[in-house]
Amino acid sequence: MTMIRRWNPPGIAAPASRYSHALLAEAAEQWLHLTGQVGMRPDGTVAERLGPQLAQCLANVDAGLRAAGMARSEVVKLTFCLTIGTPEAIATCRAARDAWTGDAGPPAATLLIVAGLASSVLLVEVDCVAARQMDAADPPPPHRGCRQDARRFRPGRHTRCCGAEPGNRTGGLAARSRDARRLGRLAGRTPHAGGRKLTG
Repeated sequence: MTMIRRWNPPGIAAPASRYSHALLAEAAEQWLHLTGQVGMRPDGTVAERLGPQLAQCLANVDAGLRAAGMARSEVVKLTFCLTIGTPEAIATCRAARDAWTGDAGPPAATLLIVAGLASSVLLVEVDCVAARQMDAADPPPPHRGCRQDARRFRPGRHTRCCGAEPGNRTGGLAARSRDARRLGRLAGRTPHAGGRKLTG
């Protein structure tokens, strides 16, 4: 899990509510940017009131985090867009945010009062940025030239596809060249210089 350091730098006024002015995601290797989530249920319906819409927005953010294998503690930034600028609406939004973050630590947060969203029935939209560090047990992403499923790779080396270190873009071609030379010797033929074609 990524180490996320939260603090409020000196020289900036204290946060107006429970959020952090600054977060530093140390050694983060994966970043998740969620599209702004509105209060639409999976069946396409939308509640009329702000409270239920906020709850659905944050439930949708949870779904996005789960799909990426992330947790609320890895959220570094939340942005709320409200179409209602009353003190009551702002307090409702902050209370929902604080209940959602819980003990995970306050993320950086922005609250905007906007004239409107994509539909007049939508009262709030929430977008999220999260960061995480890959564990040693996680498979590395395939480098260019790999042809195998990333789930079959062993951490640290792409031994199942071309035996090259991650990031080595020539590993796959080199392996194919070696294979072509072996086939050429077996067939009594000379492989093409690029290792991609057998002649004769």
